[in-house]
Amino acid sequence: MPHVLRQNKTETPTKKIVILFKIRIMLTKEKIKKAIDLLPDNVAVDELIDRIILLDKIEQGLIDVENGNTYTTEQVENKLNKWLK
Repeated sequence: MPHVLRQNKTETPTKKIVILFKIRIMLTKEKIKKAIDLLPDNVAVDELIDRIILLDKIEQGLIDVENGNTYTTEQVENKLNKWLK
């Protein structure tokens, strides 16, 4: 179910950011619930925590991509060359 943001005269940029943040949290909560439902009934706590951490890392990566926080292939190769020396 998509969320629609309506611009009104009292909505400030900060208020819009808070609304978007709340929507992202709700989506993450839904993703966590779905991930839990896919796990077996006798799942270990550490497996559950690992799954939640993985979902969080994926979500953060998607946010980074949306915000343009990415590296080119050349930048990655340069960083790897420095690390592997």
